[in-house]
Amino acid sequence: MGQSAGGPACETAVALTVFNRPGPTRAVFAAIRAARPPRLFLFADGPADAPGVAEARAAVADVDWPCRVERDYSAVNLGCRQRQASAFSAVFTAVDQAILLEDDCLPQPGCLAWCQAMLDRYRDEPRVMMVTASNPLEEWQADRQSHHFAHYGSSWGWATWRRAWAAFRDPPDDHRAPDALARLARVLPDADEQRRHLAGVDRVLAGIWSTWDVQWEHARLLAGGLAVVPARNMVDNLGLGAGATHTGRSTPLDAVRRAYPAPSALRPPPAVAADGAYDRLVYEQRSGNLSPAGIALWADRLIGRGRAVQALAMVRGGQRRHGGDPALAALAARALAALGR
Repeated sequence: MGQSAGGPACETAVALTVFNRPGPTRAVFAAIRAARPPRLFLFADGPADAPGVAEARAAVADVDWPCRVERDYSAVNLGCRQRQASAFSAVFTAVDQAILLEDDCLPQPGCLAWCQAMLDRYRDEPRVMMVTASNPLEEWQADRQSHHFAHYGSSWGWATWRRAWAAFRDPPDDHRAPDALARLARVLPDADEQRRHLAGVDRVLAGIWSTWDVQWEHARLLAGGLAVVPARNMVDNLGLGAGATHTGRSTPLDAVRRAYPAPSALRPPPAVAADGAYDRLVYEQRSGNLSPAGIALWADRLIGRGRAVQALAMVRGGQRRHGGDPALAALAARALAALGR
């Protein structure tokens, strides 16, 4: 693996989709420039005369390193669902593997080279269908491994192979057919998780959510597919504030999650298998119903970062749901002490 001025060079194709946010687009493009990928796919939604669209396209105009560049800029507004899915399908018509970024997903130094290393390492492992550079928990067992495997994988900075993307269907095949439900239950044994996932697919099909990642997750779950997840989060989502277009499914914790450079060494887990404890905490975080363990994970960090008010609110909510859990009582006392009470 070569070196660039911004760290390890990326030797895998990168695809970037942009729309109408030139500020975040410039930041993400600067991270791509630092990695100097040899091939770059640029996709933009339209219309071209909408506010911010021309500026966002101009932000990615100057590709000043040796690179094969391919652009697909829509003259009309396709929407997130169609623009993203059509972009990724076009990428995997052209290449066998790629790293995929949106204009608000800022990879940290070394992130793209790490994604490439994971693509190369698990290329021939059919159970692995995705590499994600995001860790919704921020950190998970980083003292013992550089990455792990999960059924849940974030699309905030990710990568995959043509062989895996071939499973994508939009719209999905009948997601409530008996065979589909049986396969889903093998991966998500919890009935509430199954219902929440199926409700998400229903919302997409009803046009309530204009997105593609629910369908992608559905394809992976039905196949029993795994995502490679970094032990420490490597993507800063810049689209959680003003101007956000499709982060309605984000959680309050997404705004306080930190991002870190890629690990200096690879320490794989002992087996290619889903980490059930990690998946469970991610589900709890998505659903807004954290267990005492999930609350403790975040409240401890928030107190250490001077966010004791937020930590206390989280703990108090947990106490209302879970009763007199002694760990939550101890966290409440810590938060109050940090506030001088």
